[in-house]
Amino acid sequence: MSDYIKGKRCMVWAFMQNARMWQAIDKYGDRLDTVGIFTFEVDSTGTLSETGTPVSNMLPYIKKWPHTRWMLTVMNHGYAPIFTALLNNTNGAKTKFLSELVRIMQKYPWCAGVDIDLEKGGGFENRQAAKELFRDIYSTVKNFNSGKQVNICLPGMTGVQGSVGGENWCVYADLNPYCDTAAIMSYGMAWAGSAPGPVSPKSWLDEVYDYAARVMTPGKVFLGFPSYGWEWQIYATPASIGKPYRGTSKTYYAAEIWMKGVYNYADR
Repeated sequence: MSDYIKGKRCMVWAFMQNARMWQAIDKYGDRLDTVGIFTFEVDSTGTLSETGTPVSNMLPYIKKWPHTRWMLTVMNHGYAPIFTALLNNTNGAKTKFLSELVRIMQKYPWCAGVDIDLEKGGGFENRQAAKELFRDIYSTVKNFNSGKQVNICLPGMTGVQGSVGGENWCVYADLNPYCDTAAIMSYGMAWAGSAPGPVSPKSWLDEVYDYAARVMTPGKVFLGFPSYGWEWQIYATPASIGKPYRGTSKTYYAAEIWMKGVYNYADR
């Protein structure tokens, strides 16, 4: 191992459930420090459902690669009302959510902990509620089992109130004490509904990680890289071609093939 990669860590999510994903985990699992099993969806009551990657399908790889941190990923799919209910403990949603985290760790005792992927938490006015939510998640996990870990997925921020997508609830310094690791979602500068552009421009990445390294424990931070690209159709309005946005997401490999001209526009 070269000095350059010594001590470096790699985190991925088991999300796509296609042949390439299973092949990569099977063949390259020795290189993976952390895998988020993208399975658990939270609703506005705080209840978790297993709607994503079946945990049973992951078991052969969990057995094959015991060195990996296998994290139970919990997400709200970017649905703002769910995040709001958790922030405000609406009808006991946060209380239920915390008990659900314990339930899934009990159900899957081999897990290394939980991976929290909550998006669309609103503006800066939600800063304190967000801090309290992540504090409560962290303390709940550690009180259940001090050996379990918490990874949190955070939007790319260039400073306090420095979100390009309105996720200003997130203040890195506030959340640093309440995670073992943090995966910064530093992708999506350009997205399906934006003008064509880079997903992760270097200038933006520099700002995000300069900020993160100043206010968070650097060894906790995972740098997020996109493994996808966009095909934008700009010859007509989205409505006229029956789409909500101009952009169509493609995996890295599909985007590469498209850019090399393998896809023929005449066939589309």
